[in-house]
Amino acid sequence: FQLAEPKHQKAILNIAKLSPYTEKYAEVRFIDDYYKKKNVIVAWIGQSVAGFALFRHLVNKPYTSLYYMGVVPTARGNRIGQQLLAWIAQDSPHAEIRCACEKINPAVKWYQNIGFAINGEGMNKQGLEHWDLKWTLEKKKTE
Repeated sequence: FQLAEPKHQKAILNIAKLSPYTEKYAEVRFIDDYYKKKNVIVAWIGQSVAGFALFRHLVNKPYTSLYYMGVVPTARGNRIGQQLLAWIAQDSPHAEIRCACEKINPAVKWYQNIGFAINGEGMNKQGLEHWDLKWTLEKKKTE
């Protein structure tokens, strides 16, 4: 795992385009701001980018926001998503990681299986209903 660099952008965009939930948002401008703020991490299998996550440790709210995470289909089942989240959790100054996931996205179950809880619901800019998900970080609760 490492912080992403601009040279990884094409591989990251290709992963984002694989998802029917984000293919229409997978544009260069979607990721540029995250590179500038060092808020993109990538996971590797051999010499290939196998997954990535866009996140931000918020300063005006008490949590880290996970904006997007993607893993190539051939790498799924290898705990890459969990490892990306573990890296973000270790780096986070907050006690929570939050994200939104469209209700029709099967990834909701995956998030719940690894410890996220439904924290509310809403509607995104495209008019699709989503769940607000929250993961409380054990290590941060006791500090």
